[in-house]
Amino acid sequence: MKGSVNKYTAPTYYRQFGSIRLNKEELLNIMIEDSERLKKNGVSYGIRLEDYSVYGSGVHVASIYRNNFTPYHDHDYYELNYVFSGELLEYIDGRALTLESGDMLIMAPNVRHVSNPYKKARCYNILISTGFAENAAAQLARFDGQNYLSELIKTSGFLIFHQVHVESLVSDMNDLARRERKNFKFRVPLLECLGKQLLFALCNHSYDV
Repeated sequence: MKGSVNKYTAPTYYRQFGSIRLNKEELLNIMIEDSERLKKNGVSYGIRLEDYSVYGSGVHVASIYRNNFTPYHDHDYYELNYVFSGELLEYIDGRALTLESGDMLIMAPNVRHVSNPYKKARCYNILISTGFAENAAAQLARFDGQNYLSELIKTSGFLIFHQVHVESLVSDMNDLARRERKNFKFRVPLLECLGKQLLFALCNHSYDV
């Protein structure tokens, strides 16, 4: 790579996606073309959990908006994209995908991707540190050594879960992430408890590789 950058505010070029009336195919093609252009030019967007997480928390939650669109990038944490409603367009390691309501994508660190909600889709990012994920996988391994999280940690890549419907859990996590510490001092441990609950709950669902 020629260089690495850490810029999380979408360049003006990407902000126009929120106002232009593009159909899904047109928007996805723009995402693909720009991602391939960045790869060809050797540009790498790398994102660190420490720039988002507060007070050392291993879990963070954020809404996915069109106006905070981040170009093709990778990260040093596990990322889950959950779709409450509508559709979330994804381009992951050269593969174009569309997530629908109730779908969840989990990616290992260093998986390069870009995502963009289509129209008024409601979607969320859940960011989980590698140490937190490995601890959760170790707990799961006591009961089933073949759990999906252990597999993902060993092989990297990504998994897609269909129709998991964890709206209430993700909403609670998002609410905790937005609270101020001075008004809610146990926010971090509660958020981490919910994050682990989410990882454990996914074990009951089948997934696509």
